[in-house]
Amino acid sequence: MHRRRARAASCYCTAMSTRAMTVASLVLLLACAEVPQGPVRVQALVLSADGAYTPTTVELRTVRDATALEGSVFRFLGGARLVVDGNDPELQQAITEEDMARAVLKGKGQPVTANYIVAEDGVLWPADFHTWNLVTAAFGLERASEYFHTVAQVPPGELGTATVYYFPEFLLPGSVEGPVRDNAIFYTLVQGFLLLPFDRLQSAPMAINTGLLAHEYSHLVFNRRVYGGRRLPEAFTEWSAGTVTPGLNVLKSLDEGLADFHAFGATCLSPGGCNSRFLEASLGESARVRDMAQSHCLTAELRTGLLNSAYTQFGPSSGDYQVGTVLASALHRAAAGDAARQQALGRAVVAAYSDESPETPGLVQLVEASLDAQAGFTLTDAVRALLVHVEDAALRADACHALVDQLQLNVDALAGVCAPDVGAPTLCPALDG
Repeated sequence: MHRRRARAASCYCTAMSTRAMTVASLVLLLACAEVPQGPVRVQALVLSADGAYTPTTVELRTVRDATALEGSVFRFLGGARLVVDGNDPELQQAITEEDMARAVLKGKGQPVTANYIVAEDGVLWPADFHTWNLVTAAFGLERASEYFHTVAQVPPGELGTATVYYFPEFLLPGSVEGPVRDNAIFYTLVQGFLLLPFDRLQSAPMAINTGLLAHEYSHLVFNRRVYGGRRLPEAFTEWSAGTVTPGLNVLKSLDEGLADFHAFGATCLSPGGCNSRFLEASLGESARVRDMAQSHCLTAELRTGLLNSAYTQFGPSSGDYQVGTVLASALHRAAAGDAARQQALGRAVVAAYSDESPETPGLVQLVEASLDAQAGFTLTDAVRALLVHVEDAALRADACHALVDQLQLNVDALAGVCAPDVGAPTLCPALDG
């Protein structure tokens, strides 16, 4: 412990070569100083309004240790090893969720060590690639946490401190050849984030994409609120074995679509401003199909898959992402580009995750009521739960219109929440049936 602290306080600029110190004009501003171990100002790679990732001074407000990147929102661990192998005897013999987590986590990793150059004004400049990556990821997770605390009104402390496994070795024998790369995941089994090494995605590694990290952080919130923080949510254990899994298909679609919607809201708190195309920076033009600012409609094919497919076919074929994009697009349309309306919808959505009132049950309560028959958990009922938590009458009416239109819902099934005539114009041609 003392040895790591000594590294944190050491003067990194003395390790620079003479040539580097000569050619880098910035070095003229640098001074050897001890790295502060509390809220700090650091340089991070932040998406600017012109679409470029630019070194920008930001504040990490929740860190206690800037070198190990530990604080109230996250703690980073490097060098972890996770193996999900159905033939693993330890995994086969696991009884509890904790047993399964231990079986998968073959190596827990160790605290990271961020290296900085300390400028005369006290700003910490990352001294290597991984520190830039780490600090920017920390900034993105902090902004996601801030969104849920300040906008969605999740009480501080409810979400706890999340473990972030930085560049772990993640193996899926039998499914994927070699270590999984090019992804950022909230992995429920270990209740933490996996920031995987990148290979093909060179333009903007996922660890620096604050919108993408907010999407993953939204999955953490959904897990805490809807699944009670379970590593293996009961809805999955009860519903996933069916040959047709309509309830699970709806639940996963909600999780993905609402994560996109919240991620957009979180980008509005960033220096670059609101960005509905945040995925494109990392995933390229292929991600444009998930731009919620575009018009998206539920198709007959998607509706059939939602109702009549097993999740093993619907989810892996991206059906949940596609339905989720329609949902996110409808909510975005209802917000109409107004920050107050966007934030009000964000609060309503999170409030709808769990509500024990019999008059306004949340998603938790709807799922619990349908555990024995998942067909009872429908997209219409889930949308009703979202709508009843929208307090502003005009905003609720606009949300009704957009959701009924784009998700092809039966307005009669939303009686008491939406007006019988939700209004025109419509974006989506009506589907038969």
